[in-house]
Amino acid sequence: MQATTRANRDAVELYIVRHTSYIPDSAGCHGAAFRLLRLSGVTPTAGPLDLLGLGASGSSNSGGAAGGAHTHALDQQQQRARLYAHLLQLDQLNPFLSQAAREHLRGAVLLWLQLCVLEDRLGRLEELAGAGPEYTDTLIKVRGGRRGVC
Repeated sequence: MQATTRANRDAVELYIVRHTSYIPDSAGCHGAAFRLLRLSGVTPTAGPLDLLGLGASGSSNSGGAAGGAHTHALDQQQQRARLYAHLLQLDQLNPFLSQAAREHLRGAVLLWLQLCVLEDRLGRLEELAGAGPEYTDTLIKVRGGRRGVC
């Protein structure tokens, strides 16, 4: 199961990196200039650390129902700021992406992050399962998804 998860994560990562860096021929001389800047190292290319940043800046973190309208307004402002930061990062990596492509890539980045977490959790479960019966309680907690374990 961990090997399948790793293969899926690798495939999604490759998809994101390829599509984030793709510049269509229809971009003309601007696209050619951007490709030259990328080849010379002036503009960044997407890598795993960039993907982490894209996922973090695009995620929402609501504080729950407590707090009333003021908290809700702050949450909306924070979500807009995160989305704006996410779009800026994608614009730096590839200014030729359409809005639809950015949203599609954001979804792919979130899927990639989920696969990273799943792969890590499966690795911990495998280690605990092989560690012996004294780790059964810890194994059950990790399997249940409780945070703060391992």
